[in-house]
Amino acid sequence: MTRLAWRWSSSTASIPSGSASCFLICLQLGLLTPPFGMLLFTMKSVAPREITMGQVYRAVTPYVLFGLLMLAVVWLAPSVATGLPRLLFGK
Repeated sequence: MTRLAWRWSSSTASIPSGSASCFLICLQLGLLTPPFGMLLFTMKSVAPREITMGQVYRAVTPYVLFGLLMLAVVWLAPSVATGLPRLLFGK
């Protein structure tokens, strides 16, 4: 079933996989960074009361930096994003 879904999605896709990967990374970064940063508020709401919003911002900084690095890598070398599916599904 997975192979069938993959073939259908890759045959009808109007956006290349590299662009879709960049979009998803940007979406993830948008959820982690202010001014919206919905995931930051979610983390704050489940954290103990003594954890401040500043501590949440500092805790998420490495993930944001890594996300920016991965965005640059996928932007400059889209084969990084498409290599594993190509290896698994032979396309």
